[in-house]
Amino acid sequence: MKIANVFDIATINGIWARIMTGHRFESSDKILNLLENLSKISGSPSVLNGLGFAFPWVAKWLPNLTGHNRMVETFNELHAEVAGILNVHMKTRCSG
Repeated sequence: MKIANVFDIATINGIWARIMTGHRFESSDKILNLLENLSKISGSPSVLNGLGFAFPWVAKWLPNLTGHNRMVETFNELHAEVAGILNVHMKTRCSG
């Protein structure tokens, strides 16, 4: 079984909405687009991308060719967006 195809965007949205924050995303939301981009990057059948995962030092030597830079940039954007939502949630949640 391939891990990359276990959860699609609709499943992630449902998990996020019901379990994590109670906030459901629109289909055009930036976070969903970033998740989809990460899924595409990590599941890319490119030989260089596969080499970057199998041999991390190759990704460090050839970060643009292996997609490493693109993945890191997308992950950092996603992290910033999710952190912003969680910060708002922490400020507005009921204590108890």
